[in-house]
Amino acid sequence: MYNYSKYLTRSCWLEIDLDAIKNNYYELQKMVGPEIIVMPAIKANAYGHGIVEVARALETCKVKYLASGVLHEAVKLRKNGIKSPIMLFVGNNIEEVADLYVRYDLMPTVSSISQVKAISEAAGNKTMKVFLPVETGRGRLGINAEELADFVKQVLAYKNIDIVGMYSHMSCPDWPDKESFSQWQYDRFVGAIRAVEALGVKPEFLQIANSNGSISRPDMRLTGICPGQSMWGYSTIERREPAPDLKPAIKAWKSKLLCVKDTIGGKFGEGFAAVKLDRPMRIGVMAGGMYDGISPHQANGGYVLIRGKKIPVASSICVEHTILDLTDCPEAEIGDEVVILGTQGDYEITIQDLMARWKKSVPEFLVSLNYSIPRVYFEEGKPQRVVCMDESQEIVEAGSEKEG
Repeated sequence: MYNYSKYLTRSCWLEIDLDAIKNNYYELQKMVGPEIIVMPAIKANAYGHGIVEVARALETCKVKYLASGVLHEAVKLRKNGIKSPIMLFVGNNIEEVADLYVRYDLMPTVSSISQVKAISEAAGNKTMKVFLPVETGRGRLGINAEELADFVKQVLAYKNIDIVGMYSHMSCPDWPDKESFSQWQYDRFVGAIRAVEALGVKPEFLQIANSNGSISRPDMRLTGICPGQSMWGYSTIERREPAPDLKPAIKAWKSKLLCVKDTIGGKFGEGFAAVKLDRPMRIGVMAGGMYDGISPHQANGGYVLIRGKKIPVASSICVEHTILDLTDCPEAEIGDEVVILGTQGDYEITIQDLMARWKKSVPEFLVSLNYSIPRVYFEEGKPQRVVCMDESQEIVEAGSEKEG
């Protein structure tokens, strides 16, 4: 028996299945075939799943590249022993900290010659690999497709800069009424690639299809894909054959009852009180609130699971706590498990249920999961590690000599 409660710094935690993440990587690689590079996007703390533990799991899959969002997360990976090549997306302040990209052997995305110059000067005699972002219609960051070849000509003047990848981003790959726009983006990107190849530059990684695009438009995969939400087991498009067998990486989001009390109706609960009562009520307070990522919309008909029952939220969501109506669960006690996301008894609360109530997309939900929530990592069906605010502890089986 494995007991991980003693490792938790808070009574609100996530259970994350690393085997599901590895499965999703393998499924996506199988879908696109061995000739196409799958570069998992693990930005934003691996979409809330914990960037270090996710990267360690993916390294066992022999990934060719990892894609990070900001410099401090990439440095964090290196300081935690991650050896895989790490690309950073466009949007970082490269000129000011170019030396860190060299020191930690990172692959920046460069979108200006001043960035290229800074990396080149910091590298000295070392060759630095870089990626180029291409703007094809998303209206965000990147080099305009029609200007890409001229930009590459300027980059070629820097002999220690090696362009290994170019990428763009589809705006609406899963919108059936926008297929013509997706095709226009793709054609612009391919046209830009051809102009660059005419200069003798042939980057290894060429990508425009995101998670949904790589599934729905196999004709747009080129030489690489950079999956985000599909890595965590989610896709918002209609499944097509052969579809990847994706598995949700979050097994559960749980909490515990911190307080159980009977309240009176009438005047109790006036003013700034958390609960406005018009009747006697048995309430419970669980750990976890807005700071952790629980949406205020959870107060509008939302519920959790306790002792196999649906328990309604009784009030607006507090910063670090949520108040529950235990009237129909009088047997509830302090310390009882509370399921925010997951299964208990005959009931299940899915991420789709929460998304619908909270009015969020999958990425919005995932990245709202705060660092403050301890993560319990499962492999082979067993909890293996707990990470609380970047402190990792191995879980040992109860009664073992290692546990003492």
